[in-house]
Amino acid sequence: MRALSDELDGLSVEELERHDPSYIQGVRVLYDSAGVPQRDETAFRHALKTAHRAHKRGQRLKDNLIIDIYEHAYRIAHAQDTLGRPDEMPPMRDRLTMARRVRAYATTNKTVKEAGTGLSSTQHVTPTERSALRTFGSRGGKKSAQRWTDPTQTEYHTNARKPLEAANKRRAQQARASKAEVLAFLSRQIVESGTQPTRREVMQEFGLSESTAKRYLREVRHLL
Repeated sequence: MRALSDELDGLSVEELERHDPSYIQGVRVLYDSAGVPQRDETAFRHALKTAHRAHKRGQRLKDNLIIDIYEHAYRIAHAQDTLGRPDEMPPMRDRLTMARRVRAYATTNKTVKEAGTGLSSTQHVTPTERSALRTFGSRGGKKSAQRWTDPTQTEYHTNARKPLEAANKRRAQQARASKAEVLAFLSRQIVESGTQPTRREVMQEFGLSESTAKRYLREVRHLL
């Protein structure tokens, strides 16, 4: 596995993405069991891996460098989110704390060994890292909740609602399209055969609930 990790370290961004589709713009996006991108964990692991490599090359690990790496990976992971979650980037104070922890992990042999910074181990997080991630996530969530209840944060409210409104609009459009498809099917059946499909037939044909099937059947009853 270490040989594979070293081999992957030498690949370009394009080669990485061809080798493993979970890499996006050089960032390996981590997902939970439900397929939801883990933004904090992805960003933390990417910052840790990148800082470790930079340290091996003799590069100074400044706070701004590590924070920029973290923010880049966080935004890549956030862009893969399909749930409409608002951007909950941890506040700068927490990002500075993260940068100092990452620098300690990358420059201390014992911690680096425990963290397992090779590409092959990015799906695993040590207890220390999980504690840090819980801290960042908790603080970020509290900060987000405060902004939702703060009447002066109108720009934040507007930006946070945009993806939710877009998702709701897409769902509404899909529902209208599905309804039109069902009603067209029912109308065609009635016109061609003179009989109305049973509620069970409609439910099985389109995977509808009983109440929805009954409502659609009522809407085409006048065609009989």
